[in-house]
Amino acid sequence: MIEKIVKLPGKQEMFQRLLKVSTQLRYQEQLYLKLLNNAGKDVNAETLVAWLVSAFDEFRNNQRNSQHQIKENLLYELADEFIDALVIDPEVANLAKKILKEKTLVET
Repeated sequence: MIEKIVKLPGKQEMFQRLLKVSTQLRYQEQLYLKLLNNAGKDVNAETLVAWLVSAFDEFRNNQRNSQHQIKENLLYELADEFIDALVIDPEVANLAKKILKEKTLVET
């Protein structure tokens, strides 16, 4: 089966969609900036998940080294909302959510 490719929203639209997930300043200054680097790119579900996990891990590692630590799994609890914010196509979004759940079950 050939995986469906989707174009991510442009920077401005992506930022507005991410703000609907969370308006926390720390997210805007660190996590969202990393996610916005891929605005407008073509991705499949697996690529999206790999990129999202990388962004989450980098953000958590930066937070561990600061006074503003976040709950370890908070980003993953919001993962479905982040995926919906990044991918407009429900088929690709649902596949990405499934892949992420399988990946996090294996790694924990």
